[in-house]
Amino acid sequence: MSWKTKRLQNFTIKIHSFFFIPETSMKTSVGGNIEIDCFVEGFSINGMYNPAESELLVDSIKEHGMEKEVFHRSFLAALEESTGNFEAILLHKDGLSATKLTVSDGVVTETKVDI
Repeated sequence: MSWKTKRLQNFTIKIHSFFFIPETSMKTSVGGNIEIDCFVEGFSINGMYNPAESELLVDSIKEHGMEKEVFHRSFLAALEESTGNFEAILLHKDGLSATKLTVSDGVVTETKVDI
């Protein structure tokens, strides 16, 4: 499965939503930037940390090989801890089907897309 981010608008995710995902690392840099890399899940998230709200203002979400449906489900569960808007098109492994992923204030919707 791979994706193309279509929209990312005022999108924040609670940091604790990633604690349950195995093999996840968080790297910080000067100025409060954080990169969350979920190796098993096949994605990374970059953004600015807001310690007062314990959340990440997301700059980018990058996919690097989401292979298993169960891991995709863990990622969706983390997105339920979000505010703002995120939209992406997920191209399935068979290359013949796609899904539009829409997240709006923690409400996650998946819709089949004709390709």
